[in-house]
Amino acid sequence: MVQIREAKGEEIEEVSALLAPAFEDKVMAVVGDMKRAMKIIPTVIKAIQGTILVAVEEEKRITGAMIITTEKPKFLVGSLWSCLKNLGLRGTWRAYLVVIDYLKSLPERKEKEGVLEAVGVLQSVRGKGVGRELVKRGEEYLKERGLEYFGLGVKKESPAVRFYMRLGFEVVCQYKNKLGEWFYMRKKISHSLQRKATKS
Repeated sequence: MVQIREAKGEEIEEVSALLAPAFEDKVMAVVGDMKRAMKIIPTVIKAIQGTILVAVEEEKRITGAMIITTEKPKFLVGSLWSCLKNLGLRGTWRAYLVVIDYLKSLPERKEKEGVLEAVGVLQSVRGKGVGRELVKRGEEYLKERGLEYFGLGVKKESPAVRFYMRLGFEVVCQYKNKLGEWFYMRKKISHSLQRKATKS
């Protein structure tokens, strides 16, 4: 049995390790190796200022994580110090250029649209529905807050395109940046009332 809940502050390192593959292309474009990249991924996650949902098994092991935002992410000046400390001045400038290029390339969000920024699942539980449950809970999270659309960007060649299509997302446009070519996918969040049967 998997429980989906919001992440706790002390779980950021564990969440960072799970989400590292989702950020790999972004941080590798700047850093060059994953060992150094892992030092700034927690900063990247915090800078996004989204809600982190985690999938937790009965034995309290985190098996999956995702980040959802309800506003367009910005490059936060507060994240510069961590970048400077880990990447130096040249690396930080390169990071800034990559991030700005990435943010500028993103398609405009619809009004009342939340976005899935990243999702990651432990290799050992892939194919067991953890990713699907995370995305479904993410949609519920947005619905609870009155949002009407759920969007995400995914690399054009990624097998995840089919996964998201099965969950009701459709490709609405393509875009490109220094990190590659992407599909932007979106689904309308259903707000139909589901009445539970009650015993009379």
